[in-house]
Amino acid sequence: MRQPRHLRRRAALRALCWTASGVAVVVATGCATVPEPEAAGTSVPSAPPVAYNGRLSLQVATDPPQRFAAEFDLQGRAAAGFLRLSTPLGQTLADLVWNAQGATLQGQGQLWQDRSVDALLQRLTGAAVPVAALIDWLGGVATSAEGWQVDLSGHAQRRIQAQRLAPAPLVDLRLVLSD
Repeated sequence: MRQPRHLRRRAALRALCWTASGVAVVVATGCATVPEPEAAGTSVPSAPPVAYNGRLSLQVATDPPQRFAAEFDLQGRAAAGFLRLSTPLGQTLADLVWNAQGATLQGQGQLWQDRSVDALLQRLTGAAVPVAALIDWLGGVATSAEGWQVDLSGHAQRRIQAQRLAPAPLVDLRLVLSD
């Protein structure tokens, strides 16, 4: 028996939020170079790959409110990358992989795919999460993203906060990078 659509969407949102949280934490944690994820038939972007890890918290002001927290491990760059969200004990909650061919999120025994990482996150959460800007934010660069406001005043202490103010729903993302 298939679950009702709202329950499938909630499971997808939960997996996505865990993934988004993981990406943010990973980026905020550090900036070591790692091998780029393989993407057959794609050209190599000029930006060097990054690796970040840490903790993230994502709150979406829906009715009822959605709240997620996870540890994250992010590798790659805006054009191609990998994000793993996990529990504090290391159990994988979700894996997000993206490249020029599209994006795939696997978590909670389900698989979601879309044409891009931004489109996949939009579909699953109902809110656009700007992955390219997020990677910059983790690196301490205040890249603008439509509807988002980032606060990097805590970046030296390895803390980042970003809010999506428009369009609704309000989204609050907090990242703490690992030492």
